Amino acid sequence: MFDLKKKTILITGATGHLGSCLAYGLADLGATIYVNSRSEKKCNKIVNRILERGGKAFSAPFDVTCEKSIARFSASITELDVVVNNAYAGNGGDFISSRANSYLDSYKNSVVAAAEVTRQLVPHLKKAVEKQNDASVINISSMYAYVSPDQRIYRKDHLDNQEQ
Repeated sequence: MFDLKKKTILITGATGHLGSCLAYGLADLGATIYVNSRSEKKCNKIVNRILERGGKAFSAPFDVTCEKSIARFSASITELDVVVNNAYAGNGGDFISSRANSYLDSYKNSVVAAAEVTRQLVPHLKKAVEKQNDASVINISSMYAYVSPDQRIYRKDHLDNQEQ
């Protein structure tokens, strides 16, 4: 339907449920993917799978909540066309087991981090606009503003840890 062969895309939170699907799908359409997570091991797993499928990908292990970490990533790349802000580090569970810090952590790891990642990567996006007349920032938000989470898709041990 469309071709992404000339696009380089950073996907934050690329090792989670949605992030990995985005990484595989966009790589299958020809994009070069920077796979982000705080875990280099998890990044490499997704990168290797993309490479096995014939795609192009690079590991981008950095913490989206750390300005210095984002700056190191920014300094390490030469081009970027698209930023997909998908990282999220909230807790699973239900309203009863949630605590105030869970909401604050979720906000920091999604809204604040997305703004900082984008801010620091704007110079790369401006270069993309100069080179090919476009660049994009895509912010992914949770569907859970509209529906209840299906607890069956989460690891039980993760949910049990939330009650402690």
